[in-house]
Amino acid sequence: MMVLRYCKITVVSCVAVLLGAIALNNIFNYDLNFSYVEHVLNMKALPTFAPHWRAFHSPLAHHAVYLLIIVAEMAAAILCLGGATDLYKIRHGSNEQFANAKTWALIGLTIGFVLFTTGFITIGGEWFYLWLAPAPWSGALNAATRLLVIDSAALVFLTLPD
Repeated sequence: MMVLRYCKITVVSCVAVLLGAIALNNIFNYDLNFSYVEHVLNMKALPTFAPHWRAFHSPLAHHAVYLLIIVAEMAAAILCLGGATDLYKIRHGSNEQFANAKTWALIGLTIGFVLFTTGFITIGGEWFYLWLAPAPWSGALNAATRLLVIDSAALVFLTLPD
């Protein structure tokens, strides 16, 4: 039982570090990563038969979307880190106490799930037809899928009984 708790704390901590690194990368490399978001929202790389009427051409909208992504990544990272800390503090408690300490981690992992599923795969991939774009633009879907798998695995693992 104790080993499983330490494993859950470690997994949530790893996701927190990953999400934090992604958010910091987006902050410190703002112009580089922003140009990618701008390109996707403008739908520049798509063939002519794609529904270009869906594109957003407003620089203000591009920055707003990018900032929303960064805020979601940072919030998920901070909540996962806080959740891992809460879990560590209560690691010797009862099953009920440990389950109650999962709250912040569950919220953080859920924010990550929503970001990767809805933000990148649904909106980016389907609405803006990112799956139709050539490499390297379509690479964001591969990254989002990888991150979704990591986040989902952590979410499922954390919710398993102790």
